[in-house]
Amino acid sequence: MIQKNLSRKGHHMRPLRTRLEEARKRHRISWQVLEREPLSPQDAGQLECLARYITRPPLAADSIRRLDDGFLQIATPPDPRTGSTVRLLDPFD
Repeated sequence: MIQKNLSRKGHHMRPLRTRLEEARKRHRISWQVLEREPLSPQDAGQLECLARYITRPPLAADSIRRLDDGFLQIATPPDPRTGSTVRLLDPFD
């Protein structure tokens, strides 16, 4: 146990790339990086698409309803464990 701790003593000094690779091997993490051309300021279509994506709401407006008792009902995809398709939230949650 002591030898293991001593061998890891300088682990924070290894390069970040080495630490990330070791973490990926330990946890079988796979990272995918999409390489694309940078956006051109002259391409209005690309900029509009990016702006729409960035400003989209986290929940669809038609999936939220306010009930008479003040609770919020949110329609969701089926929960894999319970099959529930609705969440009820207190307005203060």
